[in-house]
This record gives sequence, C-alpha cells and structure tokens, in this order.
Amino acid sequence: MLQVLGVLCLVIAAGAFVFYMRTSYVTQGGSQGQVPCVAAAAIQVPLLTMLGLSLLDKTTLPLDLAWWHWLSIWLAETLLVAAAAIWIGNVASRKSQAGRHDRQTLRE
Repeated sequence: MLQVLGVLCLVIAAGAFVFYMRTSYVTQGGSQGQVPCVAAAAIQVPLLTMLGLSLLDKTTLPLDLAWWHWLSIWLAETLLVAAAAIWIGNVASRKSQAGRHDRQTLRE
C-alpha cells in the first residue's frame, strides 16, 4: 500500500510540475496578475516528491540515506524547480516583448 501511495505522490508531483511550468509560461512568471506559480512550484512539487520517495524507500528502495541526504535532495530540487519556473517565465516574457515589437514595426 505504501508503494502505491509513493508512486501516486510521484505522479502527482510530475503533473504539478508540468502544470506550474505551463502556468509560469502563460502568465510570464506571474507578471500578468497575482499568480504565485514560482512559490507554489517550489513548495508543493519538492514536498510531494520527497514524500513519494520516502514512502518508496520504506517499501522497495534500498537507499538507507541519512537525514542530511534527504535534506540535501529536497533543497537541490527546490532550487532547481524554482529556477526552472523563473526561467520559463522569462522566456515567455521575452517572446511576448519580441512579438509586441514586431507588431509595432508592422503598424509603422
């Protein structure tokens, strides 16, 4: 049962990651309104991932990691997810600005 819950947590974390990256792209990192996509992605995705991994570790994975390994994995994942959300938002913002610039020159 714990194995199923662990896999379910990992699947939900992957779906949440995709959802928050899409939200970050569409809202240009939250700059088009009060969309806290970076904060939500950096909190929920790593916590769900760590919960899923710990549940799997208790049942099937022979990791036997020390507490500071888990803390290091969580911190690294949090930083990577937050950086990815910010980067995708910046890419969308630059793409939007380039599109506005192209439309402006076409009007002139």
